[in-house]
Amino acid sequence: MTKCQNEMRASGIRDVLIYCADYKCSNRIRVNTDQWSADVRLSDLENQFTCTVCGRKGAEVRPDFDWNTQLRSKTMREAFRRAIDGYRDRRRQATEAE
Repeated sequence: MTKCQNEMRASGIRDVLIYCADYKCSNRIRVNTDQWSADVRLSDLENQFTCTVCGRKGAEVRPDFDWNTQLRSKTMREAFRRAIDGYRDRRRQATEAE
């Protein structure tokens, strides 16, 4: 199934991952797609890329579904900090009660 920019943007996805067509190379980059028109299909772009590492023409372009990784990381850090603060408070109260 090919996706166009309208479908991706409606899902909140703003970036794509572009993988080199040579599976041995494994080079990849993340690109923001805001500058592309809304009707561009990812499959139409695949033959237009050339790998900057191995020089092979062609790529596999996929939506970057990890667009909210930073948000999740921030939330996890906050939850961890709250858990540590709660542990310290309980420990301090237990020490004071002794």
